[in-house]
Amino acid sequence: MRKWFRNWIGSPESPPQAHILFVDGENSPPAPDLMMEAVLSHAGCELDLAFAWAKWYPTSLLLRGLREVGVECIQADEGSNNADIMLSLRAMKEVNKRAGLGQGGIAYVAFGTDKGFSHLLREIRTTKGWKSVYVTSFEDPPSILARSSSEVLYVRRSDGRKKKPVKSLRPKEGRRRRRRPKKEAQSKTLDRSELDTSKKDELEKLLISLIGEGSVNVAALGNRISAYQKNNGLQDTGSKVLLKEFGLTGSLNQVITREFSEKISAEATSFRTSPETGKKIPTSFEYSVKRTTRPDSLSNDVDQVKFINSIEELLSGDDEISVMVIGNRIRKMQEVNEWEELGTRSFLQHHGFSRNFGLLNALKLCFGNQIEIEGNINAQRIKFAGKKNEESLEEE
Repeated sequence: MRKWFRNWIGSPESPPQAHILFVDGENSPPAPDLMMEAVLSHAGCELDLAFAWAKWYPTSLLLRGLREVGVECIQADEGSNNADIMLSLRAMKEVNKRAGLGQGGIAYVAFGTDKGFSHLLREIRTTKGWKSVYVTSFEDPPSILARSSSEVLYVRRSDGRKKKPVKSLRPKEGRRRRRRPKKEAQSKTLDRSELDTSKKDELEKLLISLIGEGSVNVAALGNRISAYQKNNGLQDTGSKVLLKEFGLTGSLNQVITREFSEKISAEATSFRTSPETGKKIPTSFEYSVKRTTRPDSLSNDVDQVKFINSIEELLSGDDEISVMVIGNRIRKMQEVNEWEELGTRSFLQHHGFSRNFGLLNALKLCFGNQIEIEGNINAQRIKFAGKKNEESLEEE
């Protein structure tokens, strides 16, 4: 609207700034919701474009998170480094095209610490009217990236991430001391009753998401866990690291069968025969999610009516809208009402959901068949069809 108004009053040479976001999904970008909050706050307006590239697999949590905040996810070509190449080509194409029309702006490039992006950041920065903003969650990024960009936008890490523990150093002098046996070591293994409920639910949802449809073996699930950790900027990866973060020890199979057997089934696929007893002992498993007739039951803590009323107030009469726009309106509402914490996480927590539940998941759960997801799989929009149905019922 502002662009057309400026053209109408005779200033076509100075169109409004463009704000575009490019994400490398294979190079440890920041958490999607925190990244989008930081970028929107920096831009002070909605984004014109938002793209992400990677070799996505359907159950990727990063893929789901990016879609929920309105980022269009593009499948990268097979081969190494294709995601960053495709990102760089598209970014320069967009910047050059808009610069040729006399439009300036800010290009946000989100990734981890890949020094190969220094050329792209520098090219954007030296384009007339344009700035390049390097978006990262790494506190000490390479200096070449900071120098190549106009600005570095630091995005804090999500709540579950812990810094790598510092190992105690051995004494340099004196005899080697005998270590006493750690009697308390056994207490580190928590059973289902001792495990914090919120952490248990969070880990269970993560494992279910990584398993996805069909079945997956131990090795494949371990690879998906490592990929998830790398995509979220974690240096230490692997199933043991993940389980330790949630206060659990033992193998991945032991934890799944002990803690999450209600929703995840483990089927033995290979065996060895015990020479002593002759019994078959499972050596490999495949996991699958147990499907129930009601997969999306509401928690008792969720105030469904309050959540629906809040969302309908934010819609302002719109029947079709993207999740990114809803998130932006949530943030503005929170700013007006002076919330201590801004963003969709605090909004979800305020209505009884876990912080990591996801806005799109909450909308699907509370509105049910009153909403329809339209558009292709990479650029989804929500149509609130149920609002019209309710109005017609009231008229009858």
